[in-house]
Amino acid sequence: MAKTMSEMARLGTFRGVEVGMEVDVRSRYIGEWSRGFAVAERLRGGVRVRRTSDGALFPDVFDLDDIRLENHSPPTGW
Repeated sequence: MAKTMSEMARLGTFRGVEVGMEVDVRSRYIGEWSRGFAVAERLRGGVRVRRTSDGALFPDVFDLDDIRLENHSPPTGW
């Protein structure tokens, strides 16, 4: 299972979020992970992301607990 950015930071395996890094984002509405995003901006309180399909920048700031390194494994239960 992929670790969140803050879990990786606590474990010492993640040294920093880089702009352009592909990530999954946790939905604030249903709590599931969504693919297809990249870090657009690093901020003191988290990051802003852009959708990789069309480059749309999301105005929300995502906490490090709500992003993780992109998970390339297929969804379970298929």
